[in-house]
Amino acid sequence: MIASDFIESIGICGPVLDCAYEQVINSLIDKSVIPYYPNLYPIPFMIVKRYRIRFYTTRVLFYALTYPDLKDFNKFAIYICKVLIEKFPNLLPGLIAHEIAHIIASRGRVELIKEGLVLTLKDRLEYINAKEKSAEDMYYCFTKEMRSKIKEWNTYSRKQEIEDFITKDAVLVNQDNFDKQVFGDRLEDYKQFVKFNLNKIGEL
Repeated sequence: MIASDFIESIGICGPVLDCAYEQVINSLIDKSVIPYYPNLYPIPFMIVKRYRIRFYTTRVLFYALTYPDLKDFNKFAIYICKVLIEKFPNLLPGLIAHEIAHIIASRGRVELIKEGLVLTLKDRLEYINAKEKSAEDMYYCFTKEMRSKIKEWNTYSRKQEIEDFITKDAVLVNQDNFDKQVFGDRLEDYKQFVKFNLNKIGEL
C-alpha cells in the first residue's frame, strides 16, 4: 500500500470525528498556542509496546498517537484507533485535546533532542511519563469544560474494561508494523528523516 492509498482509505474523518475536533479547536483559549491544525487519521490498528522494568515486563497500549504526518514528516498528525471512534465517540474530545496538548508542548516541532534520546535509551517508560507530564502542563490552554473532558478521557483510558472492549476488535501492531502500514512506499523516506535527525544530535 502506498501512502496516498492510506490517506484515501482513512484520511476522511467522519462527522463524529469532525465534530469532536471542532469542539477541541474552539475550546482553545488562545488559538495562537498551536502552530498548525494537525491532520487526524482514523486507523484500524493500535500500537502495543512492551517495556521491561527490573524483573517484569509491562504492556502499554496507544489508543491514539501524536506522530509525524505521513504527508509531511516535519509536522505532527494524530492517529486514532477506529474502534475507539466507533465505540466511544463521547470520549473523543478529551482524547483529541490531550493529543493537541502534546503538540502544543512540543511547539509543533518534530525533532529529536539529546536529553529525550538519552532518557529513551535509559528508561523508556520514564520517557513516556515525562512526555505525558509535558502534555498535562498544557491543559491550561483549554477551557474549563474541555479540561473536564480531558480528565474524563484520562480516567477511562486506564480502565481495564475499556482496554478489553477495544482490543477485542482492534488489530494490535508493534512500532515497525505501524510505520510500514502508515508510511507505505514512503517508509524509506521516513527512515532517512529519522536518521537525519539522529545525525543532528550526534553533531551537538
